[in-house]
Amino acid sequence: MGRPKKEQVEQIEDMAGQIEEGCGESDSRDLEFFSTGCDIFDLVIGGGLPFGKLFNLIGDSSTGKSFFVSEIIASARKKYGNKLKWKYLDCEAGYSFDSKAIWGFNVVNENNPIIETVEEFAIEIRKTLSNIKPDEKLIYVIDSYDSLSSEDEKEQYNDKLDAIEKGKDASGSYGMAKAKFINSFFRMMIREIKEKNCLFIVVSQTRDVVGGGMYGPKKQRNGGSALDFYSSVIIWLKVLEKYGKAGRQTGISVEIKNSKNKIGVPFRKGVADIIFNFGCDNVASNIKFLYDLITPEGKVREKIDRIELEWDGNKMPYRKLIDFIEENNLEEELTKRVYEKWGELENKASDTEGRKRRY
Repeated sequence: MGRPKKEQVEQIEDMAGQIEEGCGESDSRDLEFFSTGCDIFDLVIGGGLPFGKLFNLIGDSSTGKSFFVSEIIASARKKYGNKLKWKYLDCEAGYSFDSKAIWGFNVVNENNPIIETVEEFAIEIRKTLSNIKPDEKLIYVIDSYDSLSSEDEKEQYNDKLDAIEKGKDASGSYGMAKAKFINSFFRMMIREIKEKNCLFIVVSQTRDVVGGGMYGPKKQRNGGSALDFYSSVIIWLKVLEKYGKAGRQTGISVEIKNSKNKIGVPFRKGVADIIFNFGCDNVASNIKFLYDLITPEGKVREKIDRIELEWDGNKMPYRKLIDFIEENNLEEELTKRVYEKWGELENKASDTEGRKRRY
């Protein structure tokens, strides 16, 4: 790769420091960042995730949303220990991973309340926030936003069924009660989320866009303007490849792309691997990025195991390099080199080098 220039090194050091110090947004100096547990994910965001903000994670079914959220909680738990509190509301009752075997603890508490409406959710998170002490941090997850109804919607739904049973007119719609309530909720709660050092993660499912045209978006998520406006980071996940061994699927390769980013550079994307019984494969994902083993289409290059990769004068194939890094505890050095390369690519992409500042 060559040695980076002095200004590149400074940028890399600044980027690496984002995990601890924060970056980008006007109030980011007051925020505290931590790693998601996946370096590529961190870099797509801008150096890690901040407490005190709303994070929207979007994807189709089986794109790794719950895996990445679990990885985020595990990474924060490792860093903050007992000072970290978390609540994972599995509103769809779809969390089926053996989190204790993968990450060493139960991600979803069996005693969590069953939440069905946005009103119940608002009461529950307000109660949870009120119990957070000044020296504690909270990760609050709702998975997924789409599964929530509203009290008004439930009432209209029951009225409609009653009308059908009695042979009466059942026309009408559920209205916008959920959207209106959630907009009011965010407006009232966003300041308390920041003050309580809460990272609020909203998981959203995608749905197909009908009649979007050839150039329009093919996927969108529910939540409307409230999630668009109040989210500091919006990430879209997409499965690029599925991996298998001995006739069984064992993992997936996922594209991580930000469509909004108020703490780093927007519209960045990367690729990370998930192994179902292991979690995020950070070493493999980093190696693939560092050695350009991913095609522009997001696929792993053909005959990857036959490509000789050089590490400090030692040449070895892909699988051997993974073992070499882990056996010699070189994970931090690998992360450093990945950050360096990302910084170099950012410098190459910049069109402001040498320009005179206006102010």
